[in-house]
Amino acid sequence: MPHSVLASRYVVVAAVLGGALFAACGSSSESMFSGGNADSGTNGSSGSSGNFVDPNGDGGTSPGTTVTALVFDPAAQTIVVDGSGPKTATYKLHATLPGGSVVDVSPESLQFDRPDLASAATGNPVTLTAGGEYAGTGKLHAIYGGVEALADLTVQIAHKDVGAGVTPTIQAALDAAGLGQDPAVSTFRYPYDKTVFPLGITSPLVMWDAPVSGDVYKLHLEQATYTYDLYATVNGLGQLRVDQTVWDRITASNTGDPLKVTLSRYSMANKTAYAAATQSYTIAPVSLRGAIYYWTASQLNGVRQGHIARIRPGSGSLPEPMSTGRSDQCMGCHAVSADGSTLAAAIEAAPTGDPATSPYTNGWKNGRAWASFDLPAGTVRKQTTMHGGNLALTPDGKYTVFGGRMQTNAQASSNTWQAGSKYMTLADTKTGDIVVASGLDDVQIAAGAGLAMPAFAPDGKHLAAVEFTGAANELRDNVLPNSVSIVIFGFDQATLKFTATPTRLPVASFAPYAATGIGYPSFTPNGKYVAFHVGNHSTGCFNDVGYGNCDDGTRHRGAIWYQATDGTGQPVRLAALDDPPAAGDKELTVEPTFNPVERGAYSWVVVTSMRDWGNKLTGAAINGKRRLWVAAIDTATGATDPSHPPFYLEGQEDSPNMRGFWTLAQCTPTPAPGAGGGQCSAGFECCSGFCDKGVCVDVSKIACTGIGGECTSSGDCCNPSSVSCVDGRCSANVVK
Repeated sequence: MPHSVLASRYVVVAAVLGGALFAACGSSSESMFSGGNADSGTNGSSGSSGNFVDPNGDGGTSPGTTVTALVFDPAAQTIVVDGSGPKTATYKLHATLPGGSVVDVSPESLQFDRPDLASAATGNPVTLTAGGEYAGTGKLHAIYGGVEALADLTVQIAHKDVGAGVTPTIQAALDAAGLGQDPAVSTFRYPYDKTVFPLGITSPLVMWDAPVSGDVYKLHLEQATYTYDLYATVNGLGQLRVDQTVWDRITASNTGDPLKVTLSRYSMANKTAYAAATQSYTIAPVSLRGAIYYWTASQLNGVRQGHIARIRPGSGSLPEPMSTGRSDQCMGCHAVSADGSTLAAAIEAAPTGDPATSPYTNGWKNGRAWASFDLPAGTVRKQTTMHGGNLALTPDGKYTVFGGRMQTNAQASSNTWQAGSKYMTLADTKTGDIVVASGLDDVQIAAGAGLAMPAFAPDGKHLAAVEFTGAANELRDNVLPNSVSIVIFGFDQATLKFTATPTRLPVASFAPYAATGIGYPSFTPNGKYVAFHVGNHSTGCFNDVGYGNCDDGTRHRGAIWYQATDGTGQPVRLAALDDPPAAGDKELTVEPTFNPVERGAYSWVVVTSMRDWGNKLTGAAINGKRRLWVAAIDTATGATDPSHPPFYLEGQEDSPNMRGFWTLAQCTPTPAPGAGGGQCSAGFECCSGFCDKGVCVDVSKIACTGIGGECTSSGDCCNPSSVSCVDGRCSANVVK
């Protein structure tokens, strides 16, 4: 278990103030972010509303006085918060009058555009107070005599947590420069070096192989604006977790530079401190909005159990199992629409399942009839009597592609089929009605081949599927003994017609496997690429030596590949995603599914993997160890690997989990200042990824726009009592 920390203290906060001058309506545009979050005074200082009016002015002037220049003095300051509480910086506002004389004034209006960093109080001098929660850079805006003065505030934080029993002597030893390399610890087991983490997720459990129990460790995190040190005695497995609030504040304060992580060890046996391991992460400045619907399934000795569960990636999230209302039912192969409105799944019940009636059966077992469900409630929309097989949903959830060849036994003997169901079938998810004239009977694939594992692009304009060869009964059952390639068909959502001629993606050697093991294509958000796995089998449901068909002991192997959907170029193996440092964890990643929208210049993919999760989840790489992992994929791609190492999706059930479908989902927006609402209990509930004091908040965001900047209303402008939005630009009100 992670070790708790009993003592906590802030050490250093530094702030740098830079002065600047902007005249009304004559300045260049400031850096802009949308929104209108006025200074709410989050650090609690008096007079921190963000807008101030001084009717008498100061220094012998009054509102209405004409000034030719306005500057802050001094131009730069440093605030140090050393653990004794918030610290303040004061500086004068100098106004130059038409005659050339310079006087000190109080601003007519004052606002700081990063209220998460510090609060501002008006007066002569002006005061900024930093409480040390978040680090970053903001801008102070002052208005006087129709002129705006600006000052930058940069906050840096150093934070230490010292665990019980860690003496000052041990702490000093671990802090010493030039430590020798640890002979026993040199690498982390988790997270992986160069992982990309989004905002708002659970603080990762840092793991390594501890040589003995009872040594003291220092976990050091460092980036341009924030440093953090955790000192703790580790008993048992090498595991430490940074407090969730601290992790949220560090990641929210990241400015794009690497977050460096260093582990040091103090040996209690020889009273020596060592430098152990070092790595770095990239922090993407976005939260992973949406929900992942996955299948948790287990089979031992032919007895199958399973259900669909939903989890929203983010701190505090727990799985929400979805029930059909019957304990004898197992939800299996499934798909979820990109808009998050619909789920379709094959429903199986013991011993024979809800009946799939002829001719819409798999030919040998009249079960696994598909049903559609309304999300997020999970209520049944339509229960059909048609064998589902693998399914796909249009982005709006109105239609599904399902099954293999549909035919009666007599039709099978004569090699004929039901109209509209030669390879797969398109149907209405509300009524179950089949679209006979979809064009799926006319698609041009190899003679004797079938189609399986369909997936729609997020824009609904294309359908990918795996082309495979097999016996007639295998075409009917929608299994893949020998996959051939991935084919992509155009789809017209207005006419519900597929193009006859597909784009067939070139195949590669796929070493150490072959094209016969292709499975589960998924489109990137922009539809320009697909990811898919290639392994020793297209699915984890096959007869492995010594194990029953589809059992938890089956040893599925595979890796994720990536390819352009226009048919140009060769597939690229996603090595950073596929290959963890431990040799035994390689070639154990399958079943990719992309988030339907890009976030933070990345495409995000959820995969199934049988690898170890550090030292928390270990053992044989079998179906029973399937878990969900998430990785970032660069959107600017070429012939090189665009992937990054994945992170474990914490909060999922401790059971075999697979086939995560990522969809859009509702989230709680950050409320406008003074508007109320936005209540939350955990970060995953918020669109921003952050829940602070029970309210969704946007941190590291510019709350207002200075004079000359773009706006849609006066509320977008800093100091709206003195500045108005005129012709799309923030302009100082005319002084009369």
